[in-house]
Amino acid sequence: GGVIQVIVQAMDAHPTNKKVQYRALFALINLVNMGVRHKTTTAHVPAERIIERVLESTANFIKCRDVADRGCMVLYNLSLDSRNHDYLRLSKVPLLMGQAVALHSNNRVLESIWNSTTTRLGRTDVLAGAAGHSSGDGLGNVNGGMGLDTSGLI
Repeated sequence: GGVIQVIVQAMDAHPTNKKVQYRALFALINLVNMGVRHKTTTAHVPAERIIERVLESTANFIKCRDVADRGCMVLYNLSLDSRNHDYLRLSKVPLLMGQAVALHSNNRVLESIWNSTTTRLGRTDVLAGAAGHSSGDGLGNVNGGMGLDTSGLI
């Protein structure tokens, strides 16, 4: 197998170890740009499997700013390939990312990543619903889609 496969296996083997999850997410940020394709990757790991693993890790450690930040960056990068959009939508990626933004409201890069990903996935209903809410839907009070350009940061 390839590097992505080894990373996903490590995440599977240590789902409750925050350090393993953080380091794995950190490594995946750039690797998914180089290898992820719909249904398959150069590392023989389906994109759906990577998305599931990243979602699980991010959800489990969402209160940890570093893990939430890195997990959302991986999801952002996965959203750059339009062939992943349907599965990202089905997996409720915008909702999880919105929850991370609400928990870490002072993280402007995270907010921008969420706005960009949500817009890219065509989830303007989520953006409209999030604007002006404080906590009822778990999305927090966020900028209604007018984020910073993070293209040079990732």
